[in-house]
Amino acid sequence: LVYDENGQALTATLMDYALPHIQDVPNITPILVEIPSALGPFGAKGVGEPPVVPVGAAIANAVFDAVGVRMAQLPITPERLFEAMK
Repeated sequence: LVYDENGQALTATLMDYALPHIQDVPNITPILVEIPSALGPFGAKGVGEPPVVPVGAAIANAVFDAVGVRMAQLPITPERLFEAMK
């Protein structure tokens, strides 16, 4: 958002706020982490809540960026992170 000198939002609507174009977004290389589930047939996992999927990956990537350790299991607890950093 862009504000003027009085703190008034100048880009408060979608008419004013420019969304990123394809050339503004960096290339993304997906990393598939396959961890089979004992609960599903053939190790399959449910995908009933797809909007939640990127959140865990974003947090795991933030952890990797911060400490250099790739976490592949959620939840990322302090204990798991500590063990992974050893």
